[in-house]
Amino acid sequence: SADFNQDDSINVLDVVSIVSLILNGGQAQSMPDFSLEDINPASEYYGDYIGPEVFQDDISIYYFGKAGWSMCRNRFGVLNDLYLELQSEGVDDVEIIGINGFQYIDDNYSCMICDEFCTSSTCDAGPRVLPWVQDLDIDSDGTGDVWQDWDATIRDLVFLDRNGVYVTRVNLTSYNPAPDGMGECTDNYDTIKQLILDLRSR
Repeated sequence: SADFNQDDSINVLDVVSIVSLILNGGQAQSMPDFSLEDINPASEYYGDYIGPEVFQDDISIYYFGKAGWSMCRNRFGVLNDLYLELQSEGVDDVEIIGINGFQYIDDNYSCMICDEFCTSSTCDAGPRVLPWVQDLDIDSDGTGDVWQDWDATIRDLVFLDRNGVYVTRVNLTSYNPAPDGMGECTDNYDTIKQLILDLRSR
């Protein structure tokens, strides 16, 4: 049956599960764990070292961005809005974490997290509450460890289930998640939200 999550309907999660099974050769793929410090003062995890193991039993979603680029900041803002919307609806078992690439370690991240030092109008709504961490190069090979281990591309959004098992990834460069996006992009926000909701029943 194509109803992978056995909810008596064929939905976006079932499609994602089929694709993931094909790509992973039918094997569940646990992503490498990491532990990086949350540097966003507005996040509930501020100052904590977080990673997939911390979020066992929750749906965890990882956004790979560049702090200094407006498109990356825009996408992160939409994810922040989505997180707050889910929270307002009583969904408290979903975590979204932003990871700045090691190659962008010198970028100013004030306007990514919308702290008090950002003067951009894109931060008029106030501080963003999602965790923001900085990837590091512990093995000194010139490449960020998490981005390398997760084979990440800029603006990748990677979804893990409650067991830390890889479900899928969506690249938000062309897949604009903004609900006010132009043309065919207008449904992307709802599709991502529905994927998250479906994942909760997996």
